[in-house]
Amino acid sequence: MPPFAIAPDLRVTVPRPDVPPRVVTMTSKRLVHCTFPKEMIREPLLYNLGRDFRVIPNIRGATISDEIGLVYLELEGPEPEIDKAVQYLTSRGVRIEAVVGGLPKSGIPARPGA
Repeated sequence: MPPFAIAPDLRVTVPRPDVPPRVVTMTSKRLVHCTFPKEMIREPLLYNLGRDFRVIPNIRGATISDEIGLVYLELEGPEPEIDKAVQYLTSRGVRIEAVVGGLPKSGIPARPGA
């Protein structure tokens, strides 16, 4: 067996005994509407998502004022990690609503029920 193999995309991969093999997991995307209360607007909650959970937060649209933060947030990662990230936001007082059918044409979040 050769010490290296050529992958289908023509990159050379060399096995390294000091690096465990990567486990490929299925990823999902979930679009949610987040309502951040006044006291949470300046907290680095989205940064914490990327740091503490295996998710990639992507802001798809936002309206922020001194009183409220309204954000369309796309979360990408393994389903259990997305669930944990949503639970984290909820535990910090952020109201989360699933977005069905994609972003509205304006892309600008509105207060829920408006």
